[in-house]
Amino acid sequence: LVISILALVVFASGCTSEIQNKTYNCSWIYFNYPGTWNELSSDQINLTSGSASAIVAVSDDSGQTGVLIQSTPSSSQSLTDFVNLNKASIKKMGYTILSENTTTVNGVKAHQIIFSGSGSSGNDTKQVMTLFKKNNKIYYIVFNSQPEDFDSQQTNYDMVLKSFKVQ
Repeated sequence: LVISILALVVFASGCTSEIQNKTYNCSWIYFNYPGTWNELSSDQINLTSGSASAIVAVSDDSGQTGVLIQSTPSSSQSLTDFVNLNKASIKKMGYTILSENTTTVNGVKAHQIIFSGSGSSGNDTKQVMTLFKKNNKIYYIVFNSQPEDFDSQQTNYDMVLKSFKVQ
């Protein structure tokens, strides 16, 4: 009887453990991300990285797992050129490239680079950089996690990629 009453109170109050996903939606970019993550303010992220400008970053409360979205103009350079440039940069920063593959983001071919290491920060990370070209821009979607959390967080990254839209 006590369990039934407790269950009734929980259902009646709407308190359940299911957390709804959040949506980032500006005038030209849209994607879903985990409901437990938050959008970072501009002072919490590096607004420029080389020629790429940060658009938005979302992260869990620890700041150890998240996604950074960047773009850079590319009217004349190919996606392959940008992939090769980024691979060289990743290696130069001391990371190890673990694998590469292709996928589709927003209906266009994208290239993924999976890499790990501590780089200049000294903190071990495992990352996936997904690059694609649309509307004369190269978009970078970078997922970052602690190596031991990478596999369990992969579904969150997949959610961002599968829902990502550029107008």
